[in-house]
Amino acid sequence: MSDATENPVPSEAPVRSTTSVLLLLGGLVAVPVLVLLVLLLLQGGSSGAGGNVADAVNGDRVQAVYMANDRVFFGSIEELDGDWFELQDAFYLRRGTADSEEKAATTDLVPIQQEVGGDGDMVVNTREVVLIQDLAKDSEIAREIEAADS
Repeated sequence: MSDATENPVPSEAPVRSTTSVLLLLGGLVAVPVLVLLVLLLLQGGSSGAGGNVADAVNGDRVQAVYMANDRVFFGSIEELDGDWFELQDAFYLRRGTADSEEKAATTDLVPIQQEVGGDGDMVVNTREVVLIQDLAKDSEIAREIEAADS
């Protein structure tokens, strides 16, 4: 006769609890995340793109810098450290209003120093930049910037 309370699992079988399985899986996920964090901290959290940006543009030309916030700035890029570069003699476009019904609205090239003061240079985070484009020397914007600088 067999006992009804007899355990159907042999006593040699390992017991796996849900907690131990979750801890094992958590460890497998946590280790790579911690390794990535340590690598980022050792690198200083910087992609070091500032120098790459300055090397990639034509130093004899004016650049258009398209930002992630849909603003466009114009000027000459100079190298800085890490994720930053300097846009020297920065300008932006401001849409003016029409003076009368016959006249169309104007678009003015405005020095950044008129807006915020300072010397007209701005430091830009490369992580906020969508596109940088060298302007043609004979473009209207490049000519206006050259005239303003002289």
